Amino acid sequence: MILPAVNLRARLILGFSAIFVLFAIGSAVVLEAVGRARAATEEMNQREEGVRFGLTMASCAREQYVHEAHLLITADPEHVEHFREAVRTMTNCQEHVRMAVSSPEERGWMREIDEAADRFRGIFFQSIVPALERGQKDDAIRSHKESEELLNAIVDRNNRINAAFLGQIEAAKGRASSAARRAQGVTAAVLAAALLLSAAIALHLGRSITRPIHALVAGTERVGGGDLRTRIRLDSRDEFAALAESFNRMTGELGARQEELLRAEKLASLGQLAAGVAHQLNNPLAVILGYVRLLREPDARGRAELDEQLAIVEEETRECQGIVRSLLTLARPGTLMPETVDLRELVEEALRHFRRYHVPTGVEVHLQVPSQPLPVRTDRDRLRQAVLNLLMNGAEAMPGGGLLGVSCRRVARNGRTATVLSVQDEGVGIPREALGRIFDPYFSTKRGGTGLGLTLTHGIVKALGGWIRAESEVGRGSRFTIVLPEEAPAADGEAAS
Repeated sequence: MILPAVNLRARLILGFSAIFVLFAIGSAVVLEAVGRARAATEEMNQREEGVRFGLTMASCAREQYVHEAHLLITADPEHVEHFREAVRTMTNCQEHVRMAVSSPEERGWMREIDEAADRFRGIFFQSIVPALERGQKDDAIRSHKESEELLNAIVDRNNRINAAFLGQIEAAKGRASSAARRAQGVTAAVLAAALLLSAAIALHLGRSITRPIHALVAGTERVGGGDLRTRIRLDSRDEFAALAESFNRMTGELGARQEELLRAEKLASLGQLAAGVAHQLNNPLAVILGYVRLLREPDARGRAELDEQLAIVEEETRECQGIVRSLLTLARPGTLMPETVDLRELVEEALRHFRRYHVPTGVEVHLQVPSQPLPVRTDRDRLRQAVLNLLMNGAEAMPGGGLLGVSCRRVARNGRTATVLSVQDEGVGIPREALGRIFDPYFSTKRGGTGLGLTLTHGIVKALGGWIRAESEVGRGSRFTIVLPEEAPAADGEAAS
């Protein structure tokens, strides 16, 4: 009777399921730690931006006070316009700091700053300027002293907010570091446990599979050599035991058949006998070899991949993430997220990012955009990345400095409208023979270039339903032109609907 062939399979499934569960639990814990690190990193970024805008806000308040004092001294009306410019900058900074504060105490300080700033500006425009116009300088000076008190109040409350932000940044750094350490510890523990478990499974396979396979192979070879009295004895109750029993029954039947054939006097010839034995052996041996091959094949299974550099943990992580992210996030094309954006604002946003992080030396940017909004239906993040890539490419083409021109406009052609965006530099230019390959992956005319920037830009523009053209002259510079259709390709969800 053949034994049920389930025990070995169950043990294998159990062992590899244990490894899978171990990795699943470890991955869940690591992902939770990465989430905490990403949240802490985002908080640090928000607070750091709040500190930066707070310092600028205090600087603008002092600048207003200085222009107020200069107006009292020189009576030069240009200081009124300078005062207004400082007010506009400070108002923008107030808005950013207001979005960054979180606690009731911080919001209270911010309200005091807003009130003091409003009174400061009211004194200047409603008291000092009219008094000077009437020739009442003494009244203007008294109002100026009141402005000084308001300035001190603004600076004091701003210092309190910045101190609170700095404390929150340190606390967020601590949480991020703790999450990174936890992720590293869990990763190390999971890997160690997986190694031990794998070693245990390997030992089990060595005892439960390798030995029976060797016995089956040896028995098959003896049968192949003509020893039909071969019997395989296995001290187990699994698939191998069932296979060994089937093998033993087969060899017994073959032995009996062989004896019958030898005793038969009417066999045509010894060749016919050999052919009959071979025919009887072929199928059972094929079954045995099939089992051997099946059990020798390595188990195929997927493994979850961890985010690279959990330590930043996002950006140089997040990005952790996210980094990582996320590298990937490196690749299916991501789903388009079309929205209506003002191309002028998008270009200005890309320029701000370019100026903040690229810091080109001697490069002067000339922006030429319409006075009216230039709406376009597109994926904001992807198009901004394409514009930023072109800006950086143009700046890198001018190591000695030069003019970087950026323009955008609406054009009509053949009854259809399109949006055209151009980036032109005064760099070294691109040789004619290389111009046709600049969008190829890993092709670059710059020393140390990766050859991916223009490739990614080309892919983004193509995904947005547009096209990009390059024109260049060696020694005089290059121009890259992006043409976008009036309507961007629909997102996956929109297309489905």
